[in-house]
Amino acid sequence: MPTHDTLRLRCLHWQQTASPDAQALETSDVLERLPKELKDTLVSRYGKTHPGLAFYGLRHQLGLPPCPREPRFRRWAEGHRSPVALLPNLTQRHAEVIDFATEQRFVLGGASDPEHNACLLFGAMGDTSVALGRYLEDRAFYREPQFFRGDEARSIHLGIDIFDRADTPIHAPYDGTVHSLAYNDKRLDYGATIILRHTMDNEEPFFTLYGHLSRQSLEGLSRGDRIAQNEAFCRLGAPGENGGWVPHLHFQVILDMLNGDGDFPGAAFPSELAIWRSLCPDPGHIVAITT
Repeated sequence: MPTHDTLRLRCLHWQQTASPDAQALETSDVLERLPKELKDTLVSRYGKTHPGLAFYGLRHQLGLPPCPREPRFRRWAEGHRSPVALLPNLTQRHAEVIDFATEQRFVLGGASDPEHNACLLFGAMGDTSVALGRYLEDRAFYREPQFFRGDEARSIHLGIDIFDRADTPIHAPYDGTVHSLAYNDKRLDYGATIILRHTMDNEEPFFTLYGHLSRQSLEGLSRGDRIAQNEAFCRLGAPGENGGWVPHLHFQVILDMLNGDGDFPGAAFPSELAIWRSLCPDPGHIVAITT
């Protein structure tokens, strides 16, 4: 396979000779204008998770934001940060960011006991702090077999984590509708999951994902149901129903669902980070949480 620099030169050469306008580079249809060998190379490098990522890979190689919606989302988010606290304790307690790369007091994932580590974590936080997990943190506990592709693991966290006790209510940051919901029951998966669809001023959609919920959160909800801003529409799940984790919310922003339904990658391969951080911007753009 060509090196990164060689692929970039090939993409830039195509741009120089084909002269696609800015509008052409806004949609994946532009892939059909590429020479077959160049298209196949992009699909081979970026399209293993989803073929549509080859389009974002082309834009990345051309020096553009991989997801064309990202700049518009960032501009919109600057003036529309949500005033809603996703979990009640975010307004009542000090937020303590946990660096799970070096944390020694408690452990997540792997063969660890989530019930025991929940006691350790919540004991350490006491009644004054709420623990947060970072966006884009490289996490060793994602190096389990199901996270590997070849010799590379999906280890870069694409959301933020907010730790609190099971059954804690979660509030919607904006008006939205239920895009999809599912019970992802594999070990170290999301467990009960809800994805909401929201719109920016120009009616372009973006999505927010809520993972590690209670199974009861899925009851009575259907695709297309309206959710009001600040509505408590779901609750945190216990380890037996949330994928086997210390109770917490995985909150993630998604600009293109890539045909996903009730599920979406919550961690990225380091070699594809430029693509995924564009597709899943920092949730801190829309909620008042800094990690």
